[in-house]
Amino acid sequence: MSSIQTQFLDLTVRHDVYPAIDPRSALAGSAAGKVVFIAGASRGIGQATAIAFAASGARAIYLTARDQDALRATEALVREANAATQCAWSLSDVTNASDVDAAVRDCVARFGALDIADANAASAM
Repeated sequence: MSSIQTQFLDLTVRHDVYPAIDPRSALAGSAAGKVVFIAGASRGIGQATAIAFAASGARAIYLTARDQDALRATEALVREANAATQCAWSLSDVTNASDVDAAVRDCVARFGALDIADANAASAM
């Protein structure tokens, strides 16, 4: 059991998108022209981040994680959020430096740049 679980915290989970952080209004266009690299993009915060960057106009989003089916699902959600956003992905384990290096190189080769890097991947070691 993790230390957070032993603290018996009464946490409230929120999923609201309020106007100040809405990628389709206040943040619309804020990622225009940008290439975004997201590690851990297959679910949770990484997936939500990919969708938000697409909605805010990113030119391209490169997704990495260890689960191919989940990456495909995230890619579909990115395309749904913004059909103009290019999207690619690769399987990558952040505990393996050569995997990360290969993913970064592939991102730059495909999209010509890497403007924003978002590290959401974790490892249960």
